[in-house]
This record gives sequence, C-alpha cells and structure tokens, in this order.
Amino acid sequence: MIVNEDTVLIGSKIVLVPYLKDHVAKYHEWMQSKELQELTGKSKLTGTLGEK
Repeated sequence: MIVNEDTVLIGSKIVLVPYLKDHVAKYHEWMQSKELQELTGKSKLTGTLGEK
C-alpha cells in the first residue's frame, strides 16, 4: 500500500518495517529451516519465483 510504504512500527520487543527487496535473501535463508516451515505452514522455497 503506497500510503504507508515508509511506515515503521516500533514496540518494546519488535520493530516492523515494510518488506523490501533487500529482505528477500534473509527471508529465503530463514525459510530453509524445517522448523520454521512447519511453524508457518509454508513449504521449502525455491530459487526461482513461480517455481513449484
């Protein structure tokens, strides 16, 4: 959403920022974890967008 694309929410234990292209590699790294896949209900990510 363009209206809040620069919005940052700061809490006592977490900071939420808009999802940016720079975050993709870290997210992909995290989602290689079988534990995180199970906890989030996601399957293993592939290296190519749209690939199943």
